[in-house]
This record gives sequence, C-alpha cells and structure tokens, in this order.
Amino acid sequence: MDPVLLAGHVKIRGRESILDIGTGCGILLLLLLFRHPGISATGIEIQTELAEIAQKNLAFNHFQARSKILCQDIKKTDLSQIKRKPDIIVANPPYKKKNSGRISPDRQRTIARHETAMTLEDLAAAADRLLPRAGTAYFIYPAERTTDLVCTMNAFSISPVNLQFIYTGRVKCAKLVLFKGIKHAAAPLIVLPPFFTDTLNC
Repeated sequence: MDPVLLAGHVKIRGRESILDIGTGCGILLLLLLFRHPGISATGIEIQTELAEIAQKNLAFNHFQARSKILCQDIKKTDLSQIKRKPDIIVANPPYKKKNSGRISPDRQRTIARHETAMTLEDLAAAADRLLPRAGTAYFIYPAERTTDLVCTMNAFSISPVNLQFIYTGRVKCAKLVLFKGIKHAAAPLIVLPPFFTDTLNC
C-alpha cells in the first residue's frame, strides 16, 4: 500500500527526472513510469537480489529505456551515476530506529524496516546533496515519527511544505504521513486534509 499512496502524492508536471532511494523491487518506479510517460527514473538499491528483481521488473514492463537501477549505498552515490540529474527524489525509507523493536532474522526485511543500512539522516543528506535548489522530495513515513522526519529534513535544507496524514480507520490514530519538502524553500508548512485508506480504489 505504501508505494501506491506515495505514487499518488507525487506531483508530476511533464518530463521530470525521478530518483527513488531504496527502490526495493521497483514497485514505486513502475507506478510512476506507467502513470507519467514523459519522465525518466533511477532507482538506488543496496541489496543485490532486490536490485536485480527491480531491473527485471522494469525490463518486463518495457521501461528500460527510461529507467536505470544502481546497486549501491546511497551514501556513495553521486550525480554522474544517475540517469539524469533528479528533479524529484522519492523514498519509502526504513522506519524503525537501529536496535529498536524486534529484529527479523530475514536480512532483507531488517534492512527494509530498520535503519541499519540507511538512517533518516543519511536520506536527508542524500536529498540535500543530489537535489538542485528548489528540487522536491516526497517520502512516506510512520506518523508517530513525523517530528523526527520534519526536524531532520529541515536540518539538511529540505524545507517541509506539506504533510498529509493517512488513516486506516475512522477512529484510529494516523498510521502514516506523506511528506513533501523543497530544497531551500521559503514556504509555510501546510497540513493537508487527512486521507482514509478505505476510500482508496486499487
């Protein structure tokens, strides 16, 4: 569900270049490339097996001419390796602090869920390093860590411009938050109306 929600939140004007940090098997890239024929995209994935699956998924859906997968640590990525300098960065990053909660014996799940290979600070630093001035970042994150997300992005020049909280039920606390930030923006933070997943038509 997270990639579907995030893909719907990303605003595309025409021929932007997208960078997906922690692309996994490439679901988010597939959604964006399918919906927006003018864009190009690069996915960064540290796990070899997932990077290979993402590459196969893009090729199977005939998106290889508009996309590229890099298997590497985002902390070592520079602009020369990316298909095109990104206008937009997207990510569904690890959401649990390192050494918190139950650690899965499955290494893939651990890296996807816990900040072992990439912390929130690493993500913010990459967005600051790779985005041009006024470039846009879109993330989805647990609502309970909204303060961490906003403060960390602010510290790395990614100014939050809107938040949208996601609810899985009408009487429950927000489960997730969709974040939009702009590098060096001078705009107020706007909280958008809440979104309820029971209204989503997949």
